[in-house]
Amino acid sequence: QKNLKKNFIINERSADKNMIVIFEGPDGAGKDFARRAFEQANNYRHLCITRAWLSQFTYACLYKRNDILDFEKYYVLCQEWYRFLRDFSPLTVLVLASPGVLAARLIKRGEDPTIKPVPASQVEIFKKIAKNIIPSRMLLNLNTTNNPTRDAISLVIEKKIKKLEEQNGTT
Repeated sequence: QKNLKKNFIINERSADKNMIVIFEGPDGAGKDFARRAFEQANNYRHLCITRAWLSQFTYACLYKRNDILDFEKYYVLCQEWYRFLRDFSPLTVLVLASPGVLAARLIKRGEDPTIKPVPASQVEIFKKIAKNIIPSRMLLNLNTTNNPTRDAISLVIEKKIKKLEEQNGTT
Protein backbone atom coordinates (compact mmCIF):
# COMPACT_ATOMS: atom_id res chain seq x y z
CA GLN A 1 0.00 0.00 0.00
CA LYS A 2 2.81 2.44 0.86
CA ASN A 3 4.65 1.71 -2.42
CA LEU A 4 1.46 2.30 -4.39
CA LYS A 5 0.90 5.60 -2.61
CA LYS A 6 4.55 6.60 -3.14
CA ASN A 7 4.30 5.86 -6.87
CA PHE A 8 1.21 8.03 -7.07
CA ILE A 9 3.28 11.17 -6.43
CA ILE A 10 4.28 12.94 -9.66
CA ASN A 11 6.81 15.38 -8.29
CA GLU A 12 7.82 15.05 -4.65
CA ARG A 13 9.58 18.42 -4.58
CA SER A 14 6.47 20.39 -5.47
CA ALA A 15 4.14 17.98 -3.62
CA ASP A 16 1.95 17.78 -6.73
CA LYS A 17 -0.03 14.60 -6.39
CA ASN A 18 -2.28 12.66 -8.61
CA MET A 19 -5.58 12.12 -6.93
CA ILE A 20 -8.33 9.62 -7.36
CA VAL A 21 -11.51 11.49 -8.22
CA ILE A 22 -14.67 9.37 -8.38
CA PHE A 23 -17.73 10.82 -10.11
CA GLU A 24 -20.99 9.28 -8.85
CA GLY A 25 -24.64 10.11 -9.27
CA PRO A 26 -27.88 9.14 -10.94
CA ASP A 27 -28.35 8.74 -14.69
CA GLY A 28 -28.56 12.13 -16.40
CA ALA A 29 -26.88 14.09 -13.61
CA GLY A 30 -23.86 15.08 -15.72
CA LYS A 31 -21.12 12.81 -14.36
CA ASP A 32 -19.33 12.43 -17.71
CA PHE A 33 -19.60 16.15 -18.46
CA ALA A 34 -18.17 17.03 -15.03
CA ARG A 35 -15.39 14.42 -15.34
CA ARG A 36 -14.33 15.61 -18.81
CA ALA A 37 -14.38 19.26 -17.72
CA PHE A 38 -12.21 18.47 -14.72
CA GLU A 39 -9.79 16.26 -16.67
CA GLN A 40 -9.30 18.85 -19.41
CA ALA A 41 -8.77 21.68 -16.92
CA ASN A 42 -6.14 19.61 -15.10
CA ASN A 43 -4.43 18.23 -18.19
CA TYR A 44 -5.55 14.69 -17.29
CA ARG A 45 -3.31 14.71 -14.20
CA HIS A 46 -5.73 12.89 -11.88
CA LEU A 47 -7.18 9.41 -12.09
CA CYS A 48 -10.88 10.01 -12.73
CA ILE A 49 -13.47 7.27 -12.46
CA THR A 50 -17.12 7.48 -13.43
CA ARG A 51 -19.34 5.17 -11.37
CA ALA A 52 -17.90 2.89 -8.73
CA TRP A 53 -19.16 1.16 -5.59
CA LEU A 54 -21.58 3.93 -4.59
CA SER A 55 -23.54 3.50 -7.83
CA GLN A 56 -23.53 -0.28 -7.50
CA PHE A 57 -24.87 -0.12 -3.97
CA THR A 58 -27.45 2.57 -4.77
CA TYR A 59 -28.87 0.78 -7.79
CA ALA A 60 -28.93 -2.53 -5.90
CA CYS A 61 -31.10 -0.76 -3.29
CA LEU A 62 -33.30 0.91 -5.91
CA TYR A 63 -33.90 -2.26 -7.89
CA LYS A 64 -34.30 -4.33 -4.69
CA ARG A 65 -31.68 -6.86 -5.75
CA ASN A 66 -31.71 -8.52 -2.33
CA ASP A 67 -31.92 -11.95 -3.96
CA ILE A 68 -28.37 -11.53 -5.25
CA LEU A 69 -26.98 -9.15 -2.66
CA ASP A 70 -26.68 -9.21 1.09
CA PHE A 71 -26.96 -5.46 1.75
CA GLU A 72 -25.33 -5.53 5.16
CA LYS A 73 -22.27 -7.40 3.88
CA TYR A 74 -22.04 -5.12 0.84
CA TYR A 75 -22.32 -2.03 3.03
CA VAL A 76 -19.43 -3.30 5.17
CA LEU A 77 -17.44 -4.11 2.01
CA CYS A 78 -17.99 -0.55 0.73
CA GLN A 79 -16.77 0.86 4.03
CA GLU A 80 -13.66 -1.34 3.94
CA TRP A 81 -12.93 -0.40 0.34
CA TYR A 82 -13.21 3.27 1.22
CA ARG A 83 -10.93 2.85 4.25
CA PHE A 84 -8.30 1.38 1.90
CA LEU A 85 -8.71 4.25 -0.56
CA ARG A 86 -8.61 6.83 2.22
CA ASP A 87 -4.81 6.44 2.28
CA PHE A 88 -4.83 7.95 -1.22
CA SER A 89 -7.18 10.83 -0.26
CA PRO A 90 -9.78 10.11 -2.91
CA LEU A 91 -12.40 12.69 -3.64
CA THR A 92 -15.91 11.50 -4.44
CA VAL A 93 -17.85 14.03 -6.47
CA LEU A 94 -21.54 13.30 -6.07
CA VAL A 95 -23.10 14.84 -9.18
CA LEU A 96 -26.79 15.59 -8.63
CA ALA A 97 -29.61 17.49 -10.30
CA SER A 98 -33.26 18.04 -9.50
CA PRO A 99 -35.56 15.09 -10.33
CA GLY A 100 -37.32 17.13 -13.06
CA VAL A 101 -34.01 17.99 -14.72
CA LEU A 102 -32.86 14.35 -14.51
CA ALA A 103 -36.06 13.17 -16.20
CA ALA A 104 -35.78 15.85 -18.92
CA ARG A 105 -32.16 14.91 -19.63
CA LEU A 106 -33.06 11.23 -19.93
CA ILE A 107 -35.86 12.06 -22.38
CA LYS A 108 -33.47 14.26 -24.39
CA ARG A 109 -31.10 11.26 -24.65
CA GLY A 110 -33.96 9.13 -25.93
CA GLU A 111 -34.42 7.16 -22.71
CA ASP A 112 -37.70 6.55 -20.94
CA PRO A 113 -37.38 7.84 -17.35
CA THR A 114 -40.48 5.88 -16.30
CA ILE A 115 -38.65 2.57 -16.78
CA LYS A 116 -36.09 3.48 -14.12
CA PRO A 117 -36.72 4.22 -10.45
CA VAL A 118 -38.14 7.68 -9.82
CA PRO A 119 -35.32 10.27 -10.07
CA ALA A 120 -36.23 11.71 -6.65
CA SER A 121 -35.59 8.35 -4.98
CA GLN A 122 -32.30 7.99 -6.88
CA VAL A 123 -31.08 11.36 -5.61
CA GLU A 124 -32.12 10.65 -2.00
CA ILE A 125 -30.54 7.19 -1.89
CA PHE A 126 -27.26 8.44 -3.41
CA LYS A 127 -27.14 11.23 -0.78
CA LYS A 128 -27.98 8.92 2.12
CA ILE A 129 -25.45 6.21 1.24
CA ALA A 130 -22.69 8.76 0.51
CA LYS A 131 -23.34 10.56 3.81
CA ASN A 132 -23.14 7.31 5.78
CA ILE A 133 -19.96 5.95 4.21
CA ILE A 134 -17.82 8.78 2.83
CA PRO A 135 -16.13 11.21 5.25
CA SER A 136 -17.48 14.70 4.55
CA ARG A 137 -14.03 16.11 3.89
CA MET A 138 -13.68 13.63 0.99
CA LEU A 139 -17.13 14.30 -0.49
CA LEU A 140 -18.20 17.08 -2.81
CA ASN A 141 -21.86 17.52 -3.75
CA LEU A 142 -22.02 19.07 -7.21
CA ASN A 143 -25.45 20.27 -8.32
CA THR A 144 -25.82 20.50 -12.10
CA THR A 145 -29.50 21.53 -12.15
CA ASN A 146 -28.66 24.97 -13.60
CA ASN A 147 -26.18 23.61 -16.17
CA PRO A 148 -22.90 25.06 -14.83
CA THR A 149 -20.12 25.66 -17.34
CA ARG A 150 -17.09 23.42 -17.65
CA ASP A 151 -14.92 26.10 -16.02
CA ALA A 152 -17.29 26.48 -13.07
CA ILE A 153 -17.39 22.72 -12.49
CA SER A 154 -13.63 22.40 -12.66
CA LEU A 155 -13.10 25.35 -10.31
CA VAL A 156 -15.42 23.89 -7.64
CA ILE A 157 -13.65 20.52 -7.76
CA GLU A 158 -10.18 22.10 -7.73
CA LYS A 159 -11.07 24.17 -4.63
CA LYS A 160 -12.21 21.02 -2.82
CA ILE A 161 -9.00 19.19 -3.78
CA LYS A 162 -6.89 22.10 -2.52
CA LYS A 163 -8.79 22.06 0.78
CA LEU A 164 -8.35 18.28 1.04
CA GLU A 165 -4.61 18.60 0.37
CA GLU A 166 -4.33 21.31 3.05
CA GLN A 167 -6.12 19.08 5.55
CA ASN A 168 -3.75 16.25 4.68
CA GLY A 169 -0.69 18.53 4.93
CA THR A 170 0.42 17.96 1.33
CA THR A 171 0.61 21.56 0.14
